[in-house]
Amino acid sequence: MVHFLKVLLMASLFISALNAEVKLGDKNSFISLCYHNVADKMTDRSIMTVTTDQLISHFKWLKQNDYHPISIDDILQAKEGKKDLPKNAVLLTFDDGYKSFYTRIFPLLKIYNFPAVFGLVSNWQEISMDQTFDYGGKLRPREMLLSWDEVKEMVDSGLVEITSHSYDAHKGVPSNPQGNRAAFYTTLIYDTNATKYESEAQYTKRVSEDLRWSTDVLNRHLGIRPRAIVWPYGAYNQLTTDVAAKYGMPIALTLDEGVNDLSDLGHIKRILVPHDVKFEHFFYSLKSESDYEKRVMFINLDQIYNPDPKIENENLGKVIERVKKYGITEVYIKGYSDADYDGLADALYFPNPQMPMRSDLLNRAAWQTYTRAGLETIYVWMPVDGFKVKGKKTSLYDDDDRLLIKDIYKHLGMQAFFKGILFDNTLFSDDMLESVDYSIDFTKELTQNAEMFSGRLESIRLLNPAVVLRKEGTTDQSDTYAKALDFYDHTVIKAFAYTPKVKEPKKWLEGLVKKVASYPDGLKKSTFMLQSMVVGDKRNGYIDTAILIDQMKYLEFNKALNFGYYPDDYLNDRPKSSEIRKVFSLETFPYKVR
Repeated sequence: MVHFLKVLLMASLFISALNAEVKLGDKNSFISLCYHNVADKMTDRSIMTVTTDQLISHFKWLKQNDYHPISIDDILQAKEGKKDLPKNAVLLTFDDGYKSFYTRIFPLLKIYNFPAVFGLVSNWQEISMDQTFDYGGKLRPREMLLSWDEVKEMVDSGLVEITSHSYDAHKGVPSNPQGNRAAFYTTLIYDTNATKYESEAQYTKRVSEDLRWSTDVLNRHLGIRPRAIVWPYGAYNQLTTDVAAKYGMPIALTLDEGVNDLSDLGHIKRILVPHDVKFEHFFYSLKSESDYEKRVMFINLDQIYNPDPKIENENLGKVIERVKKYGITEVYIKGYSDADYDGLADALYFPNPQMPMRSDLLNRAAWQTYTRAGLETIYVWMPVDGFKVKGKKTSLYDDDDRLLIKDIYKHLGMQAFFKGILFDNTLFSDDMLESVDYSIDFTKELTQNAEMFSGRLESIRLLNPAVVLRKEGTTDQSDTYAKALDFYDHTVIKAFAYTPKVKEPKKWLEGLVKKVASYPDGLKKSTFMLQSMVVGDKRNGYIDTAILIDQMKYLEFNKALNFGYYPDDYLNDRPKSSEIRKVFSLETFPYKVR
């Protein structure tokens, strides 16, 4: 649980701040900053804290640089067209309900006349002052939190809006058979005694009761019901958002990155404020559009799977160490099994009612990658319609199959922790490339189904190179690559140069990069999936490290920004990590301004 709290909060810190395309200054736009505790000295680093001096300097900097803290009332009035938000609007938020809200933050709010939002965990507030409460698996004195009288005084001042931070959801719950714990609101609890997950109905009831109790407690003590929910750990999904709105909280504060406008107050983005950098440098990073090169590791769970749980866990450990060793930016984990190598999903690696589950491994692999390797950018690689059900391939053109696939994605969202989905529809031959166009709307539906039980997801498309290289005059005149770039958050292109059809691999690879570069944002929004050359039988052959490294260097030479490779023999260190890291890791082969 300690890992869950520390890693979830800290891993989000600079990903939120640096990876967002933040553009301050648009009309009725605003940015929201997230703080936690404030102390005179940094003593307990398990609680996110800035010092009193730092907070004073932050408020002073905002004032001197023409930034204007706003209230939820300001946002709602702007939404209703009664007023505009000021230029450089900032929503200040403080989570958890520490005593410092009253002793250190509130006096500064009064001095600067800054409004702020405070999120309270209702169950913690209900505990008597002489007792303790559980924070991250550690018992802490209740007296470190606010009293109800202090909360009431701050509310009456007109400067402070109290929001729900849950009733008792500021904790992790068992999320898989291996004992990992994940966020209360977005996790189906795994019952180790019954050896099964809670049902969807049980999950919905648990979430609903917690949200209702949180509002009831605040109303009983303060005479008001909260208008907003602050999601613990930033973990939410469409179901929790809908339930919160049902209980009078249509405004929800997340830990997603970016600038807000008035169009979606159910998903207000907030950025965690770091304690160890100068505030002006932090704010400069928010105003800058920051890009980073992608180095991707594609993980095939078929190589990790073993019927012996002990061996399977050892295999997973080897993969995690490889992820840590490479210093990469993200991983794509296959959520399905293709044991017979025909390209179709024969079974899945998460519980679902539609297909066999080979092993309940996806949740574990994603969570271990996150907590042990410290990597937040985890994507699940899934077919669009390449599922084999009862010996037959599913089809986008069959209504029953579409319902089946949508249900699979719904259960994917229930069972795994991930940032987005890599949609694979590359089984179609080159003369059926219109399938990319046809499936765009369907992948949108699949993303929405998964989002019912996960947060906002990125959608990424895996493409055959022929989609990019196709010339005018082909049977399908629509530019499917342009459509993919426009619709999806990112694309991945199978840049497999060493095939029988390609006579000059380097020349072909250069042509592919140049074609991608000819599109606006083509290089920025495309990752090249390189081919690990397997010499010999694909089950028993070996990977030629030299050829793979040569491809990476050639991509860099031709100004490609993002690449990864597949397959990878993690268990036998092939390709050899000590050699490939030199050109693969961004730590050793860093970004160069071109």
